[in-house]
Amino acid sequence: MAFVVFFALSPVLLVASAIAELVRRDRWALLRSFAMIGVYLVSEVVGILIALGMWFASGGPFGSGSQLRRRWFIVLQRWWTGSLFWGIRRCFSMKVEIEQWPDQVGERKLLIMLRHASILDTLLSAALIANPLRMHLLYVFKRELRTDPCLDIAGTLLGCHFVSRDAGEGEREGRILHALAENLREREGVIIYPEGTRWTPNKHARVLARIAKSGDEQLVARASALENLLPPRLNGPLALIDGAPDADVLFLGHQGFEGIEKPQDVMKGAIVGKTIRIKAWRIDAADVPRDRDDQIAWLYENWSRMDAWLGGDNSPIEPAVAQAPVA
Repeated sequence: MAFVVFFALSPVLLVASAIAELVRRDRWALLRSFAMIGVYLVSEVVGILIALGMWFASGGPFGSGSQLRRRWFIVLQRWWTGSLFWGIRRCFSMKVEIEQWPDQVGERKLLIMLRHASILDTLLSAALIANPLRMHLLYVFKRELRTDPCLDIAGTLLGCHFVSRDAGEGEREGRILHALAENLREREGVIIYPEGTRWTPNKHARVLARIAKSGDEQLVARASALENLLPPRLNGPLALIDGAPDADVLFLGHQGFEGIEKPQDVMKGAIVGKTIRIKAWRIDAADVPRDRDDQIAWLYENWSRMDAWLGGDNSPIEPAVAQAPVA
């Protein structure tokens, strides 16, 4: 319905947007936004139709071609995410600049710890890893994203997990993520946002207050030292690490999406002409600690290195790895 209404009204919307831009003078942000809405709606409709065709071609509800269906839907996921990222780059003249990228990414199972700063950074892992390296990535999404039909259909079939915002550090979510990682195949990965939500001063203060209630002074000190990132929620990342001890871990930081939290920000031109800077580092599975206390220290140490980069430290990031036990 949205597809039909949008394209039926598109001539009127284009004229109204052009007139508004003459007053706003914000680099044609409205026109760019309407172009991106068009790309999104076309991708949604085409994606749903292809998904429906794949479902019937693999036997529908009574079919036994689950593996074939899964392979097809992985290709569909790559096409859909690739189309959206292409649209964002073209419609808003956005550039991506990679400042640091490790080698051997995608050769084994992969756990991706991704900074969360915007409604748009979900596509970064697809654009940088899944699509160019032909990897299959599973996402840990917030449950509200199930309102996107294409994302809901493909994400559910492929085994992505839609987490409740209020799940916090719940044991049930931890068990689900542990199983998700445990069932990873070679050249597959899981993406999680350790912060759980986007950074704001108020959220930062609330998270620090929650951590302070734990009475763990060392954890409070580590969390308080972070200035540009929220302290990582521990349950989800550590459940993934425990579930896939043979998986490498990739920390993926980015700058440039700040201040783009809602669709209104996009329509005001916040992303036009932006350069998204990328810094990532990989930690071999053998260098990830196995003791929980060591894992917490290790996670915070890597998170603090990303925080320092966001604060202006442009030196190469050296991964924090597990320390060898003293003989």
